[in-house]
Amino acid sequence: MTRGTITIHDIADLCHVSTATVSRALNGKPGVNPGLKDSIVQCAEEYGYTFNSSARNLRTKRTNYICIVTRPNPTNIVMLPPLDARRITAETGLDVRTVEVPFGNDLAAALHRYETVHRPQLFIVPGPCG
Repeated sequence: MTRGTITIHDIADLCHVSTATVSRALNGKPGVNPGLKDSIVQCAEEYGYTFNSSARNLRTKRTNYICIVTRPNPTNIVMLPPLDARRITAETGLDVRTVEVPFGNDLAAALHRYETVHRPQLFIVPGPCG
C-alpha cells in the first residue's frame, strides 16, 4: 500500500478494527471510543487517506453536489452563477457542477434528463427560465 492509495479496508486492518468502526470514526459518528477514534484519524492522515466520494455515491445512490444551470442567451452572454451559491456550497461541503441549457430548449425536460442520470441534490437556475 502506497501513500494516497490507502482504502478504508487498509485502515481497518492497520488499526485492527472493522471497516464500520473506521467509517464511524472518520465521519464523526457516535459509537467509537475517543482514543480509538484519534488513532484511526491519525493512521488515515499518516497514510494519506482521501475520501472516495464516487464510492459513496454508488453505494447510497445519491450525489453530494448541486447543479447550477447556465442559460446562454442569443447574445452569447453566459449568466454566471450567483456568489451566494458558491458561499452556500463552501459552507455545506457540497460540490458544484454546471450544466448548460440554451434558451429555446425545454428547460424542464433537460433538467429531468440530467436529474435522472446524475441525481444532484439541487438545481439552481439563475436569471430567466424562459
